[in-house]
Amino acid sequence: VLWPEAKNIASLVAKGNIDLADHAANITDIKVDFGGPVMTAAFVAQPKGRMDAAFDVALTLKNIPLDDFAAYWPEQVAPKPRAWITEHMKAGVLSEFTATASGQGQWDRPDDMHLLKAQGKIAVQNATIHYYKTLTPIIGMSATADFDQHDMRIKVTGGSISNAKSLPATILIEGLSAPLQTITLWPKLEGPVATVMGVLDEAPLGYARELGFNPKDIDGQAHVEAEFKFPLLRELPMADVKISTQAKITKFAAKDMIKGLPVTDGTLTIDLTNTGFTMQGDAAFNTVPMTLGWNEYFSVANDTDVRRHMDLAGTLTPDQIGKLGLDAGAAAKGKSTAKLSIDKTRAGVMSLQLDVDATQSELRLNDIAYEKTIGQKFLLSVSGQTAENNQLVLQNISIKGDGVRVQGKGVINSETGAI
Repeated sequence: VLWPEAKNIASLVAKGNIDLADHAANITDIKVDFGGPVMTAAFVAQPKGRMDAAFDVALTLKNIPLDDFAAYWPEQVAPKPRAWITEHMKAGVLSEFTATASGQGQWDRPDDMHLLKAQGKIAVQNATIHYYKTLTPIIGMSATADFDQHDMRIKVTGGSISNAKSLPATILIEGLSAPLQTITLWPKLEGPVATVMGVLDEAPLGYARELGFNPKDIDGQAHVEAEFKFPLLRELPMADVKISTQAKITKFAAKDMIKGLPVTDGTLTIDLTNTGFTMQGDAAFNTVPMTLGWNEYFSVANDTDVRRHMDLAGTLTPDQIGKLGLDAGAAAKGKSTAKLSIDKTRAGVMSLQLDVDATQSELRLNDIAYEKTIGQKFLLSVSGQTAENNQLVLQNISIKGDGVRVQGKGVINSETGAI
């Protein structure tokens, strides 16, 4: 039985011949009009014994509303892909479904017919696709698919999520003849980074919040290519979905990514997986050009393990150093190279390492009665860690250079910033 429920048929035409004595059939022209959707088919069966038969079937369905497709796609034919497509693709029209199949079985037991070979194609227009059931769907997309008894390959074109454009993408369903199928999705999006990060912040992902981003406070343009891979089970926790996402972001801007340093003009790359997040590139921090490296480790287990690592580096003038909230001295000239590294543990303890090479700067440090000209060696190194009272304890302050050597430690006042 192809369909468990009766269907209204406007007209039916079938041409061919059936030999009941030899258990053979050759029906070459079947046309069924369901009052809009139309099915054409052909069926050939050859005897293989008293009750055994080999069969070949060709089937075409046209102009079916996608929301009604489940009623016309027989449950016995590729049941797992059928379930995913009919549950995750909505609205729109299935403009054409074609399939051919070969198999064998017994005339008196049609439900036990064994499929030996199958292939076909599907075309969908103006549909809505839910890549994952709780995430915002892509609307207005089109898709074509081809399949055989082993795999189904779906190519998606067009569509959008809010003001982000969906680019051509691929879906692969593997293992159709196996007890368990696997699906891999390669969605692609292009548009405002706030929209893309908003999708990545939806439950059960929540990546923007995990990283401290508020999608409403960031700007820029993003090109994102993702991969989702998981077994085709009806109830599947997000932890069992393999995720890999790469993004290129231009004109990135954020108000509160680093406290007190608004970020603008960012050109960044992002790599996001189940286990971590990496952001690299160049941006302006309070208008100062810097290079950023940011790593998040989602799977750390112990409170003392590093959960976040950030590097910020650049070559700075005294004016730019001031814009970063530091004081290079009134008489400073030239340029200094600086690198700030910050680690934050799972428990929230932060440590930092600051290294500055001011060899190519002219400096006057009144607190230690020291002056230097451009070309004289001057290296500053500072390391510290947050304490329980949220004070930053500087465990080491070191200055090494021509005519100067300083070693010390201190505490940064959390309210005034003074050492």
